[in-house]
Amino acid sequence: MKKTATLAAVGLLAAALTVPAGPAAADEDCSNPHCYGMVDYNTGNITAVGVDLWTDCLHVDTPSTNSAVHQMWMWTSAPPATWIETGYIRGGVAGGDPEDWFRWYWAEAPGGGTYYSHFIEYASVNQWKNVSFYKNFNNTWGVYLGGSYKGTTAQTATYGVHVQVGAETSTPLVYSHGKSKLLQWRQPSDTWVWGSPSAYGGTAGVYSVTASGTEMEQTSLQRMCSTPLAAKRATAKAPTTADLKKAALAVASQYGEKTPTDVQVVTTTRKAAQRAVGAGDKVDTDQATYLVQMKGTFTGRAPKGATLPHGNTMTVTVDAKTGEVTDTSLGNTRQDLKKLGAVKAL
Repeated sequence: MKKTATLAAVGLLAAALTVPAGPAAADEDCSNPHCYGMVDYNTGNITAVGVDLWTDCLHVDTPSTNSAVHQMWMWTSAPPATWIETGYIRGGVAGGDPEDWFRWYWAEAPGGGTYYSHFIEYASVNQWKNVSFYKNFNNTWGVYLGGSYKGTTAQTATYGVHVQVGAETSTPLVYSHGKSKLLQWRQPSDTWVWGSPSAYGGTAGVYSVTASGTEMEQTSLQRMCSTPLAAKRATAKAPTTADLKKAALAVASQYGEKTPTDVQVVTTTRKAAQRAVGAGDKVDTDQATYLVQMKGTFTGRAPKGATLPHGNTMTVTVDAKTGEVTDTSLGNTRQDLKKLGAVKAL
């Protein structure tokens, strides 16, 4: 990407993030596009980037159909094309009982309308944790949480383009309060540089944002963060057929499809499931799983300025022991699950 294109993209983003003066009611439904409260950082060509994230509140009234995040995005090409993201999520990557899930996750949009999302681990409020991306020798990118490796992207990119940190929601009825600090990015010369905001702001009536130096803070306006806070963890259990269908339908609903069709399941392992759906990205565990595939009209998440990913096929990977959803994929190519084993309809 040429430098002039980078400057133009940042300039447009700065204008888009300007907060209108004076109070305002929520003037968007946050469905398409989503609503944001975030900071865009000045960078050059990025070979690694990291930031510390914290939240004491992240909640939506309907986590079975909506989601909210506090996270870091890194563009790997000019908007609205490709990116990597990681952070806290409420909803969006649900289990059989989506009201009970609050997690760390990472995801990517490698292009072509595809979107891959991965569960990392359960999250806790009032805890600072570092998230980071590091470029590998083959131009894929490693994803890290608290310094521990969590996955590798399918996409390749010589450099990251720029970084955004903050909140995203698919509903204005969001409870959210989060902070970030100590954002650093690495130059091609291997020199680490402190990030500084080039623009910041929030959707009118939904988020308020402040930023100074390497730090930012976002707060929801419609539902303040007195209660409820992040939800409790559900009890893990091996999923029944009914649980698998419930989990698949819950995820489909969060991606905008309430009545998916041709829902099928096959027993496999996590890594085999990722290979089967053509994700190409690498995950850090390989437990026994169920892979569910379904048809419909699905819409993923995206950073400010991006086109939300859309697809007619979605897969959901469910841990065979705990019932947790570990991965999802969105795209336009239906896979032949028979290559993995006996396929059953749900």
